[in-house]
Formats: sequence, C-alpha cells, structure tokens
Amino acid sequence: MIRRILISLLVVGISPAPALTLQQLEALAREAAPEQRLAALEAEALQHRLDAAQAQGNARLVGGASLADTRESVSETEIRDYRRSNLQLGVRWSLLAAAREREQASNTARTALQQARLNEQEVLQTVLRQLRRAYAEVWHIGERVRLSHQFLQSETVAQGWLRLRMREHLLLESDRLSFQSMFDLARRELVRHEAAQADALGVLQRLTGQSLQPFVAQPLGLQHECVSLEQLRAEISQRPAVAQAQAEVALRQQRVQEAKASGMDAGVSLVQSLSRDIGGPSGRSTGVTVDFTLPLGDGPVRQARRAAASAELQRAQLLLDTRLADLQRELTQTHATLTVRLRDMVSSRTQLDAAQEAWRIAELRTHSLYGDVLERELQTRYALYQAAMDYSRARQRQDEAVIDWLALAPADVKCPAATGLPPLPDTLFVALAKAVSLQPAPQTSSLAPQQTVATTASLGFFDWNGRAWLQRTAPWSALPPGTGRLSLSFTAEQVKRMAEPKNAWVVRQMLNNARQRGIRVEWLLGDPEWVQPAGRPALLALLRQLSGFQFDAVNLDLERSQLPDAAQADWAEQVIDTLHEVRQTVSWPVVLTTHHREFADKVWVQRLLDAGLSQGVAMIYVSDPERVVEIAQPLLQGPLPLAIAQSVESALPGTESSATQGRRLALTQWQRLAGQLSNQSGFLGVTVQSWKHFQEAKP
Repeated sequence: MIRRILISLLVVGISPAPALTLQQLEALAREAAPEQRLAALEAEALQHRLDAAQAQGNARLVGGASLADTRESVSETEIRDYRRSNLQLGVRWSLLAAAREREQASNTARTALQQARLNEQEVLQTVLRQLRRAYAEVWHIGERVRLSHQFLQSETVAQGWLRLRMREHLLLESDRLSFQSMFDLARRELVRHEAAQADALGVLQRLTGQSLQPFVAQPLGLQHECVSLEQLRAEISQRPAVAQAQAEVALRQQRVQEAKASGMDAGVSLVQSLSRDIGGPSGRSTGVTVDFTLPLGDGPVRQARRAAASAELQRAQLLLDTRLADLQRELTQTHATLTVRLRDMVSSRTQLDAAQEAWRIAELRTHSLYGDVLERELQTRYALYQAAMDYSRARQRQDEAVIDWLALAPADVKCPAATGLPPLPDTLFVALAKAVSLQPAPQTSSLAPQQTVATTASLGFFDWNGRAWLQRTAPWSALPPGTGRLSLSFTAEQVKRMAEPKNAWVVRQMLNNARQRGIRVEWLLGDPEWVQPAGRPALLALLRQLSGFQFDAVNLDLERSQLPDAAQADWAEQVIDTLHEVRQTVSWPVVLTTHHREFADKVWVQRLLDAGLSQGVAMIYVSDPERVVEIAQPLLQGPLPLAIAQSVESALPGTESSATQGRRLALTQWQRLAGQLSNQSGFLGVTVQSWKHFQEAKP
C-alpha cells in the first residue's frame, strides 16, 4: 500500500503568494515601469516650469546711483561749482514687453506640458503592450517547452529500437541519423524556447518591479470584437501621437500671431531719489515717469520672424497630416494582420488534427503489423510534434495580433474579459511522450520468420525520498533498463528549499538528467486529507512553490481507505473538486494514483477527465500476473490512460508483493505483465512501489 506523506513537516507559516494575474501585473506596471516613471517625472518638471512662467510678474525694481561735478548759475553774476551724489530707487511696470514675454513663456510651457501628458499616455500604452506580449510569450513558450520535453522523453527508447533495426540490417545508417536528427532539432528548440521564456519573464520583472519567482502564466482573457475598424478610424484624433501634433500646430499658430507684433515697449515708473551736495545741503524728490522704447529698423527682423513662424506652422501641419496618414495605414495593416492570424490559427488547428489522426493510425499499426511501422510511427509523431509547435506559434501570433489591435484603441475603451485560448489538450502531450519499443514476438513454429511486436509500456518507480535524486550521487545508473517514469516525493521543508532561487539550478539539473535518459519525472504528493476542503489549501500552497519548474506531471496519491470511515462517503466528489483547483493552480498534467476499484466507476472516470485529469495509476497489489491482467483489462478499455502499480514492499504478504521473488524475478514478471497488457492502447506501463524497497530486495 502506497504510504502517505507525513505532514508533520508542513509548516503552517509557509504560504507563498498566489500567482499574479495579468490585470494585477498591469496595475504594477502603471506605477513601476521605468519608462512610465521617466515620462511622469518629465511631465512633473514641465508642470513646475509652467507654474513658474505663470507666476512671473511685470513689475521690476529699478535703482541707480550717480556722482556728478556740476556748474550752476546762481545769478547773473554768480556761478556755483559743486559736486553732487544722487541715489534713486523705484518700481517700473512694463505695459507691453513683459506681458508679451510672460504670455509666450506660458504658452510654450503649457504646450510642452500638454505634449508631455500625451507622451505619458503613449508610453503607458507601449508599456502595457510590451507587458501583454511578454505575458503571452511566457504562456505560449511554456507550452512549447512542455511539447519538446514530452517528445524527447521517447528518445532513449527510440534509439534502442533504431540500433536493433540497424543490427538486423533493416535500416540504413543515413536513415538512423535522419531519425536521430528529429530529437536533436527538438532539443535545439527546447533550449531556444527556454532562453526566450526566461527573456520574456525578465521583461515582466523589469516592467513590474517584481521578482515573479515562481511564475505561472494563464491564458490571456482579451477579445478584439469590442473594437471595430470603423470605430478606431473615427476616434483616431484621440490618439496621443495625433493630439501631440495638434498641440504643436496650435502653438505654431500662436507664434505666427506673435511675430506680427512690434518690438515697442512702454512702462510706468515710481521713483524716489535722494541727493546730497558735497559741502552743501541734501535734497530729495519723488516722481512718476512714463517711458517707451521703439526699435529702429526692425522691419526686416519682424518679416524674418514671421517667415520663420510661418515655416514652422507649415512643418507642424505637415507633421500632423503625416501622422494621421501613418496611423490610418497602421490601422489598416494591424486589422489585416489580425484577420490573417485568426485564419492562420484555424488552418494550424486543422493541420494539427490531421497530424494527430495520422499518428493515431500509425500507432495502432504498431500493435499488429510489422516491417517499418515503427519508423512510420516515429515519423508521424515527429510530424505531430511539429504541427503542435506550429499550432502553438499560431496561437501566440493570434494573441499578439489581438494585443496590437487593442493597443490602438483609446484609453477609455474597456473591453469585457474573455476566457482566452484553452490550454493544449493533455492527450496531445501524452501522445508525444508515448515511447514505442521492440520486444521479440512468440514464434508459431521453428520455421516461422523472426517477428517483433511493439509496446508503448515503460517501467516506473515511486520514490518517497526524492531528495536523493537531487544529489550528485543520484542512482541513475542503478535504474533497470526500460525505466521511463519516476514519481518523486519531497518533504515540505525540502520543497521550501528547492523553491529558493539559489537552489533552482539543482532541480533543473535533475530534470535535465532525467530527460536525457528518456525518463518522465512526476512530483508525487500524497496525503488523504488534501481532498477535503480544510486540507486542500496546504496542497495548493505546496504546488505554487515549485510551479516554475518543468515537471512532466504532478501525481496525486489520494486513497479513500486512508480517510476515517465517516469521511469516505464524500471522497469521490472531493477528488473532482481537488482536480479543478489543482488545474487552476499549475499548468502540469495531473496524474491520480488510487486503488483500482475506484477506476471501475466509468461515470466518475469521465468526470475525472472533464476535470482535467491526464492519466491514472491503478494500485493493483496482487503478485499473480494473471489476476492482475484480469483486473486491469476492463479498466484499460476506458478513456483514461492507466499505469498499473505493483508492490515490492517486504511488509506485505507474498500474495500482494513481489519482495520475496527478488529483483531479477520481479522485473521479469513485470515485463511479462507489460507484454500481456501491451495490446491495450490505454496501458502506460508498470509502476513499482517503491524504489527504496526494490533496492532492499534480494537480487
């Protein structure tokens, strides 16, 4: 019986933040994006400049001092020579020039501020567009990374039968290299997409100012139907780029009018003066002075200024017309691109369906025909992989076209949220990872030709000490030949450490080591109380911590019999609810491990599939292979792909466990069992409980 994970190590304080939605990321970017902050600071500086221009007055403090030698007639016969010092202080109000200068400075600052505010809107639209495109990249590239991982899982098995076909002189070396290049190209795509996904995540982090580790993207809920081409054409003047050009035209029109004014100025001064004759009496005076200035010969200057202002106005008008034409052309091109992308996705989906049907037929032929059916199956599976990658790219291009289209709409246009494109079906990922291997077929007579039969089954192990596989001394070489599945469990404390950025490379290295060996790695989680509403948040909290890693699946070990009797009646319904919440939390395929009798309920199995379950592992702890086949065959005829769990635990009796047989005989028995069930299309192999007990068994 598969042991439950001890939850004594589950610390209550571990509660990682839930994944941020696109709307939450947009709200963060509005405040934290560097481009947006720079635009806001520029507008703030221009606001202060406008305030300064408007606060400028037309009064000026004037003053002066003089010292003069003076000869003055006192009478007809007397002349007075004396030296006089004079000090003047007053206020002068300009009647024309100061007001004109203040108005010009205010208009210039006001227009600059208006353009800065419009530029701030344009920058915000650009930031949101960049964020949405990066978010779409993370989501869609994540799907393509999974597709590549799934296809590469079958590499080891494919290499084995390719070498066997070579030894039997049924395959040319050039053909073998051609088949090998399929996996090489898939590996290249994987590396390229992982780098692109990391780059897109970096863009999200830069725009939001958040670490976003781990991060799980969801389908974009954007729709384009709420914005029509005619509506955007009618509202094109509301675009920030057009409004900026219009503001420039208005400013240049004012400059033309200002250039017509003359340079004349007039002013009124109130002056108080003090004078003192050196060696004589002092005096004072108070007066009001009216003055004016008129430049001489300024006709050519004013004419040149008017010509310059007129040229600047024509330039601004031409810029406005050019921007309107460019935006009209952009609208037309973006709408045409959106239309093409929508059609492309439909076409790509049709090609994917055709490739999936071609692979299904090729895979069925491997069960009953011989010759080059294996090569044909691999060719069609690679074609299916390419079609799936093309379909994913088409989905991304459609989302990007919708993002570009909505970016052209005015800021006040709000479209209702949509459900977004659904994830790629789990059956597609299962098909890509389905490894077909060769085994000798029984001969009907000594003269019968040597034949081979195909099987898609592989051997797997549960290991409740998953930490061992993170070590440099991980026992990869000790795995029996044909091992294609590892279900690894970790304690809550180990999960917490694995989620730390400094330890992430260790987890990724372990996953890469497994995939290079063609081994599927599942995160094994087991606690009966997690199906109950009170215990489910603990499960979801654990899942979020490692959601950034590319596990091939999450395997939930949920057993009805481990719950108290009073809680068992609601178990089946609670499993459905748990599956729904798990699928909303992580993007990995979900596997359910439980007692085989649960999978006998066909209605419940269909509900599991509807809830998003990808595979099941039926616990059939019976050591008699014939009895196992008898139990498993009806289950495998259903729509849910199943692996069969066998036990090698020494604590169980010999009727339930293969421990007493030893490793060699147990492997032979499991291989024979896989051969007997290989004609069932839903059979995924034998999974052993557990790796620890298998190692402890006698040879």
